[in-house]
Amino acid sequence: MKLPALLIGIVLWASTPAVAMQAGIRAKSDAEYDRAADVIVAGKMEEAEAILTAAAKTDPANLNIAAALTFLADARASRVPRAAVERLFRAMRLAQDEKWKEAHAEVAGAVKLAPTYARAYDVRAQLHIFAGEFDQALASVNEAVRLDAKFAQALYHRGAIYAESGRHKEAIAEYNRAIAADPKFADAYRNRGSAYTFTGQIESAIADYTRAAELDPHGAEPLVLRGTVHAQRRQHDLAIADFNAALNRDPRNSEAYYNRALMYQQKGDTARAVADYGRAIEVEPSYWAAFVNRGILYVGQKQPEAAIRDYDAALKISPDLTFVHYNKGLAFEAWGRAADAVAAYRAFLAKATTSDPDEARLIPLARERVRVLGKQ
Repeated sequence: MKLPALLIGIVLWASTPAVAMQAGIRAKSDAEYDRAADVIVAGKMEEAEAILTAAAKTDPANLNIAAALTFLADARASRVPRAAVERLFRAMRLAQDEKWKEAHAEVAGAVKLAPTYARAYDVRAQLHIFAGEFDQALASVNEAVRLDAKFAQALYHRGAIYAESGRHKEAIAEYNRAIAADPKFADAYRNRGSAYTFTGQIESAIADYTRAAELDPHGAEPLVLRGTVHAQRRQHDLAIADFNAALNRDPRNSEAYYNRALMYQQKGDTARAVADYGRAIEVEPSYWAAFVNRGILYVGQKQPEAAIRDYDAALKISPDLTFVHYNKGLAFEAWGRAADAVAAYRAFLAKATTSDPDEARLIPLARERVRVLGKQ
C-alpha cells in the first residue's frame, strides 16, 4: 500500500491532556441546518425558514443553508409543491443513515410531483455521489443542468463528479461555469483550487484557496488546503500559519491538527507535534495516521511502550497497515523485547508484498533483523 507522508524511515506518519474544544461557527450553523431539515420533514416550513434565516446571518457562506432557503422560497412562491420539498429533505436525511433505497424513493416521489424542478435531480445526483455511484450521479446532474443551465450548485456537483473520476481539466471547466453563475460561490473556488493542484497549477490553486477563504470567513477547509500546498513546498511557517488560522475558525478540525503536527515534526519540535497528534485523535478517534506518527515520536522519546499502544490502536482501526508491524518490531527492539520484535517483523513479512515499493524496501531490513535477533 502507498504509505502516507512521513511514513518511511522508521516508518513515519502524544498522550496529551484533554483539550476543551468548542465548535466553530460553521459547526453550529450545520447543526442548525440539521434541526431545520427535521422541522421541514415534519411539515413546519415557516418554523424551519426562521431557523435557517437566523443561521444565515451568522454564517452566510454555508452552502447547505443557502440551498435550503432556496428550496423554501420556491415552495413559498408555489414554484414547487411543498410536498415535493418535504420529500427531498426526507431523502437527504435518509441518506445520512445510508438508507439509499428509501432515499431514492422519496426523490422519485418529489420528481413525480415536480418533474421540471432542477433541484430535485440535483438531490438525486447527491445521493448517487454519497453512495459512490458516479455514472448515475452524472446522469442526474446533467438533467438538472438541462433544466437550468445556470444552476450553480448542479454545475459544482458535476465538477465534483469529474474530479472524483480523475477528470480534473473537465472539473475545472465545470467549476468555472459554477463561478460564472455565482461569483461568490466559495466552495466552487475551493474545489477548483484542488483541481488545479492535480494539474500542477499551484499558484492558481493558492489563489483559489485564498479567494474561498475570503468568501467563506467561517470555513476552515480552504485554509487547511492552502496550508498543505505550503507544506508540500516545505514552507513550514506559512503552512503552520494557515493551520492556525483554520483552527481559529474550527477548533475541532482534525486535519488542521494533524497537518500542523506534521510541520512541527519536520521542524524537530517533538513536543508540539505529539500534542497536535493527540488533539487530532481526540477529535477523530479513528485517525490511524495520527496514532502511527505519534508512535514514532514516542520511540524517539524513548517511550516504546506508549509507541506500541499507538501502533496497536492504528492496527485495530485499519488492520491492513502492513508497515505498522515493521514499526512495532523497531519499538519492541527499543524496549529490549527481542522475541516480540521478531514476532512483529515476521507479521510484517507474512503480509508484505514486493509489488508495493515501500514494503519491498523494508522486506530485506525486516529479514535482517529477524536473523540478527534470532542469534541472541
